[in-house]
Amino acid sequence: HRREGFVPAAGARLVALTTQSGRLTAPISLEGGAPIQALVDLGNDLPLILSPGPDSRKLLRDRPTSTALLGGYGSAAVGQVATARDVAFAGAHIAAVPVTVAPRSIGFAANLGLPVLRRFRLQLDFAGGRMWLTPQAGAPAFYKDLTGLNGYVDGEVLRILHVARGGPAEKAGFTAGDLVAAIDGQPARLANANLAEAAKGRVLDFTLTSGAHRRL
Repeated sequence: HRREGFVPAAGARLVALTTQSGRLTAPISLEGGAPIQALVDLGNDLPLILSPGPDSRKLLRDRPTSTALLGGYGSAAVGQVATARDVAFAGAHIAAVPVTVAPRSIGFAANLGLPVLRRFRLQLDFAGGRMWLTPQAGAPAFYKDLTGLNGYVDGEVLRILHVARGGPAEKAGFTAGDLVAAIDGQPARLANANLAEAAKGRVLDFTLTSGAHRRL
C-alpha cells in the first residue's frame, strides 16, 4: 500500500518501531518487568531469544530449565531454555512463551520471532518505523521440543548434535556424536522424515551404527 491514506485494520494497535544498529525493535515486557527493546525478526522461528543479563538471569532462576542448540544448520551454540509465564507485547499478554537465553549477547536485549508475531494480524511499515497489530483468536500453543534430541540427517544416518540437559533423550542414554542408523527398523533418513506427526506417547527404538539400541 502507499503510505499516504493507508488505513490499518479495525482495532489494530499502533506500535512505534525504534532503530538500533540499523535494525527495528519494539518494546516488550517479561513477567511485569520494565520494558526492553526486542528486535522484530520475521526470520526467527523461535518465539523469543534473550541476551544474557539481569532479565534473563531472573527468568532462569525459579523454574525448570533445559538446554537447546541455538542458531541455524550446523550451529554449536547452546542456549538455556525456560518458559516465561507472561510476555506483554502490543497491549496483549501472551502466556507460557518458550524463551531461549543465548550463551552470549545477540546484539539486542531480545529477539522477537515469528511464533509470537503470528499471533497477531500484522501490518508493517518498516520504512516509516511503524507496525499495527491485531490479536488473533484461537492461536495454537507454542511448539516445544519434548524429546531433547537434536541432530541432522547426514547421508543415510542421523547425526546427534546436542542432547538436552535433563530431557528424555539424556535419560535414554543418548550423547552428542551418536550416529543413528535406524529408527524402529527403518533407515534413519526415511524414518526421521516420517516422525513429524508421531503420536504422543509413542516409544521409538533407535539403532546406532555401533549396534547399540536406545529407546525414547
